[in-house]
Amino acid sequence: MLVRLEPEMKRQLLNRLRRVEGQFQALQRLIDEDADCETVVTQLGAACAAARAAARFALAQLLVACLETDLAAGRQAEARTRAVELITRLP
Repeated sequence: MLVRLEPEMKRQLLNRLRRVEGQFQALQRLIDEDADCETVVTQLGAACAAARAAARFALAQLLVACLETDLAAGRQAEARTRAVELITRLP
């Protein structure tokens, strides 16, 4: 099923994903430059936290969009099933 995010939510999600991408690129540079372990571990923690936050934001926005689509079409059972499936996909 095709789901379209509201333009503002899409913008926010893409910004979060770009930030995550930048943090992982910085981590790659640190490793390539043989940075000290404390710096690498700190950057790794920040990148992972940003990725988790982006995933939670995406899940929330997509879950709302999917549920609204199903509920508007009168598919309550499908909405519940879809919600459970989406929620259980993320750690």
